[in-house]
Amino acid sequence: MAWLTEIQQVADFTPYAAVASTDPHLYRSLDRMFDVLFDAEVEVLAKECAAAAFFGDLDKRLEKIEVPLAMATPHIDRAADFITEHCTRRLRLTEIADVSGLSPSYLVRAFRARHGMTPHAYQLNRRIQYGQGELRRGRPIVDVALSAGFADQAHFQRVFKQHVAATPRQYARPASGYAAAAEPQP
Repeated sequence: MAWLTEIQQVADFTPYAAVASTDPHLYRSLDRMFDVLFDAEVEVLAKECAAAAFFGDLDKRLEKIEVPLAMATPHIDRAADFITEHCTRRLRLTEIADVSGLSPSYLVRAFRARHGMTPHAYQLNRRIQYGQGELRRGRPIVDVALSAGFADQAHFQRVFKQHVAATPRQYARPASGYAAAAEPQP
């Protein structure tokens, strides 16, 4: 229970009233979280976001009182700025939550509501934007992949292609026109 208390940033964990559920949405959410947590290739931040999102959704379903999103906007903006500034390194959800002043579970939900993606997805987006800038400067793809915070060039290429609809090599090729046409999205 200590890790749940830490995720939710509360003094004491209060057990949920229901000890069993037949809610199919809850089951699917738990199943998705399990898949992410036990995938060796998934980064720690993505795992933390998945756990926080699951327990945050559970709290929401159990109607816990939270800070309204409008009041949390400056906190979410601080989190987004922190992620942008440190996008190329491995971040922990608790680190981002500390900077924002929000609990990890609420941060994930509020961040998604404001930006349309989790903090991890936001970080990947920023890493790709960083990579685009470095490719435009003519840096080798393997160097860009590693400096952008990806484990290897293959991971960078997969994520890059999902975000840009071109491979890093196609994007870096001046004749292709991708670099000029595909400017980073905020």
